[in-house]
Amino acid sequence: MPASLLYERAVATLGDARAVWDNLEARIGATNGTDTPNESGTEVAQIIRTENHLSSDPQNAAPEPMGELLRALCGTAWPAESGEFVRVYREAAKAYALRGRPVGCAPTLVYRYFNGPGLVKLGMMPALRKTPNGRTALKMLEDEVDSAEHADSDVAWAAVLTELKRPEAWRAIPTADVQLARPDSASMFVTFDGPADAARADRSSATKMHAALALGVPPRTDCFLEVSLPPSSEAPLRFPTLADAGWYAHFRSAPPDAPHGLTRPHDPRLPPQPEAVRPPGTLAELPSSENLRILPK
Repeated sequence: MPASLLYERAVATLGDARAVWDNLEARIGATNGTDTPNESGTEVAQIIRTENHLSSDPQNAAPEPMGELLRALCGTAWPAESGEFVRVYREAAKAYALRGRPVGCAPTLVYRYFNGPGLVKLGMMPALRKTPNGRTALKMLEDEVDSAEHADSDVAWAAVLTELKRPEAWRAIPTADVQLARPDSASMFVTFDGPADAARADRSSATKMHAALALGVPPRTDCFLEVSLPPSSEAPLRFPTLADAGWYAHFRSAPPDAPHGLTRPHDPRLPPQPEAVRPPGTLAELPSSENLRILPK
């Protein structure tokens, strides 16, 4: 079923809420009190109209999951302030995360990426303070952050991430407590290698992976930590949907005939990369520190 028909059927299931949805759609794409149209809101409204993976059977797509999501959005009391509006929207959509159909492939590994600030938020840094080399690496980083130029922050982050891979530091990390997604996330985006004949992203640098995965504004300076996870029957891979993406206007659902989700690189010259969502995990899923790889900027 074409995605547009799925949307129309889903809207039709709302009955009297159709008028409410029309108002909500206008609100999502409204100017939010400025003279500039809300580009993010307009993009999100377009995603809703083309969403096609809130069903396990896209050929005979029942609109109930989509209708449930739209009904939840229609029934939400929306604040006027734009930042709070986005937060409320994300909360309403989060209940429908991980509702996409299973991906049509079985990768041997999936990958998750973090930059330096992301590692701080994940709580890995306290473990580094338990080793001499870790304390040295963190001191180098702190000195660099306090400087005006930040000229060697890549070097400092590389030292921190290298120390994370040392067995002593790895054993000091409470891996079961280190989440690989934000605490409030219902799902976790991952990427993986497509077929051998598919165009693959250049994983030689953080900058290139950042661009291939469409991770938003490029970091000013940072290396990346690549975490590779083995597949797990307890964390099945599913197509990403609007509910998983939240208020991320750059997200697009993959075509109905795609075997998995696809990134949308900002640079049109870059090939889209496979992506999927799965339940959030922890570092305890990693067999060893060898499943960590440092990508320089």
